Amino acid sequence: MNNLLGWISTFLHAILVFIISSVVHSQESPFSSTLPIVIIDTQNQVIVDDPRITCNMGIIYNTNNVNYLTDLYNNYNGKISIEIRGESSQEFPKKSYSLETQDEFGENNNVSLLTMPIENDWILYGPYYDITMLRNGVTYELAKSMGQYSPRFRYCELFINDEYQGVYLLTEKIKRDNNRINISKNTNDDISGGFIIEINHPVSENKNINEYWISSYSDFNNDLIPFRYYYPDVNNITESQKIYIQNFIYEFETILSSSMFNNPLSGFKNWINTNSAIQFFLIQEVTKNIDAYRGSTYFYKDKSSINDTIFFGPIWDFNFAYGSTMFCEGDQYQGWQHETTCSEQGSLFWFKRFLDDPEYINSLNCQWNNFRNNILSNDSIFYLIDSLSNHLNEAIIRDLEKWHNISTIDYEAEVLELKNWITNRLEWLDLNMPGNCEIYIPEYINSKAIIKTIDLLGRESNQKGFNIKIYDDGSVEKKYVIE
Repeated sequence: MNNLLGWISTFLHAILVFIISSVVHSQESPFSSTLPIVIIDTQNQVIVDDPRITCNMGIIYNTNNVNYLTDLYNNYNGKISIEIRGESSQEFPKKSYSLETQDEFGENNNVSLLTMPIENDWILYGPYYDITMLRNGVTYELAKSMGQYSPRFRYCELFINDEYQGVYLLTEKIKRDNNRINISKNTNDDISGGFIIEINHPVSENKNINEYWISSYSDFNNDLIPFRYYYPDVNNITESQKIYIQNFIYEFETILSSSMFNNPLSGFKNWINTNSAIQFFLIQEVTKNIDAYRGSTYFYKDKSSINDTIFFGPIWDFNFAYGSTMFCEGDQYQGWQHETTCSEQGSLFWFKRFLDDPEYINSLNCQWNNFRNNILSNDSIFYLIDSLSNHLNEAIIRDLEKWHNISTIDYEAEVLELKNWITNRLEWLDLNMPGNCEIYIPEYINSKAIIKTIDLLGRESNQKGFNIKIYDDGSVEKKYVIE
């Protein structure tokens, strides 16, 4: 009898354990990610291209820890205005967004998001065409390592109205700001600057023609080049400011198109920041970005009393780079992007003309050789790719399951293909980069300046130990600091 009771007790205990286990496992665990989680509640509104809607956004960011969808909003919890952004990318099912953080009264709310410097204008860029989700991030980091300002970004995972949207890059919008494009505010007291000018897709029926002016010089394919007033924008720029910047660019292009374009006293190098031009060129050509020089291209100048030269950048938008598309022969690692004639869209002819100057191409060659020994070495780029890919972790699978047929995608193979393309591209550039760095160039040697000092992990540092000094010509100096 005791044996029977014991058997029944054991049986009932097993049943109870099974029931409890089934209940526990039937309850879905809350969503978690090693990436920050951004949650947008549109309050039953639809996000469109224009106009913006006002809604709520929360960000969960547990530093050095796992983020759960059920956690409190600890990085941002407030109002935003938001709209769909982009040109061709608007056709993708995974949308990208432009947003502004706002206070309760609908005014700009300058805040720090995910440790980035305070501002109110941000981009949620959703990589769709780029299966690796790495192209923008890798390129922004490369430009930053060269010492140029490039948009800061943080990978995150996005939910809109409780629906998972995938991996996004929360990115700084290109803007005049002390922590972004650090140029003067343009005022009526001094209309010489600052200015930010954009070259983008051609002027068409659905664009405001007043946002642009057309260059007096066509490109080498006889296509028109539209310049867009980015800052001050069309709603704020005055007629006197328009006249000033149009005349400034006209005078520069006139000199650039003349036989005296490289005159030491009045030639083009007196009008531009040469290092920024070279580094912009190298980024566009290393990536073989099909939008280079004709779309998502920016340059800027400060007011004349501070700096009267043109700076190139910031760089922007590389989802169609690194061999990702067959359009404009973008998949081929051979050839110069600045010579592309596959589009009717005007392409900035300036960079092709710069290459007619021997001193300029020798400086270009020197910077190329310096960068290839550090920032643009194969090992350095591949380390960056692997670091960002590992950072994405399991979010990669979730994104691919959301937006693609994951059964047909081998993510590791996609990354390997990216690396192989880069290897071939760098080798081609090594063999074809113009200029001769062995020729003595006084201006190049004497003009270099320290951009930043970093430690072996890439962090800005002036502490004891190994320090790496990065110069604006691409050269690097390693020192061991004892005191």
